[in-house]
Amino acid sequence: MKKKHILPFICNDGRSADMDLCCFCKKLKDLHHSGDCEHYEDDYVDNACPGFVEVDDVGKRVNEILECRSSSSIDGNV
Repeated sequence: MKKKHILPFICNDGRSADMDLCCFCKKLKDLHHSGDCEHYEDDYVDNACPGFVEVDDVGKRVNEILECRSSSSIDGNV
């Protein structure tokens, strides 16, 4: 994961993950891979991306990503 705008999350149940701004963009197609967007290599200005479209439910996206990463670590794909 490229060190851009990294957001650390820790849930009440002890799960944690570092997520970048792309994780909260509607354009993210694969929760296993952020950075597939044409804007990813651009520099963020004031922690904003010109192509960013915020997901409708940030809390739901956090849970989806934590579940996705938890399943990856079980499969050995982290």
